Amino acid sequence: MNTQNKTRIKPAGWLAIVVLAALAIGVLGTLIRPLTAQPLPASEVIGTIEPRTPTPDRRAPTPLGGAQAATTPLPEGWTLKTEQLSGKTYFAPPAEVEQQIIEAFNAVLACYYAEDADDTTLLQQPDKNALCASAQQRSTSGFATTIEPSTFREINILGPINPVRCTDMTTCTVARAKLQVKGAILFDAASCQKLNQTAPCAYRNSEIKGLTPYQLHIATVTLQEDKTWKVADWAIEQLPEPPPSP
Repeated sequence: MNTQNKTRIKPAGWLAIVVLAALAIGVLGTLIRPLTAQPLPASEVIGTIEPRTPTPDRRAPTPLGGAQAATTPLPEGWTLKTEQLSGKTYFAPPAEVEQQIIEAFNAVLACYYAEDADDTTLLQQPDKNALCASAQQRSTSGFATTIEPSTFREINILGPINPVRCTDMTTCTVARAKLQVKGAILFDAASCQKLNQTAPCAYRNSEIKGLTPYQLHIATVTLQEDKTWKVADWAIEQLPEPPPSP
């Protein structure tokens, strides 16, 4: 058998395939964990205690796609699109709406996760309390009560933000893949002291107990009466690991 012409999926291609498949098929409830299950005590972050196992949230989030063809003209800037993998239709919002939705998504994401950068840049970012306060402001009152500052923020390599998909003009979803774990920003003095640093400090370790790589974070963002877009729900789906490099 000639093996020279075998097709290999590159890591970038793998990411596009698994994320699109997850968004097209919908999130399986048995794979979902609530965002509030992610934070762990800092003592566990540095690997001294086995982390607790979060209770799975078996509620399915608002399904992606499934928008019905409009019988009347769409509002200005809105378009009806078809997902290639599933054939489901969804509404794509105008650029200014998409920007508001992504800003709300990013605010909640930043409460718990930091995109990988050099340590100096990471430690200059706002305090976790300020980040989580911003996350609460960009969330509905019901979801905001579940957001609490943790003793740390994960440092991760993140994939690109996926295009916003809406089931109607008031309910949309946006997703981003969390790939590799690169460490954590610790905020409590005791943990940083163990690392001979002062708080906040960056702890670099790709295998921290309790932190899981390769996840897809999906937010449901809804239009409020005051015409602002706020995060109403959050789901996490485990992604398969990428194939080894050739």
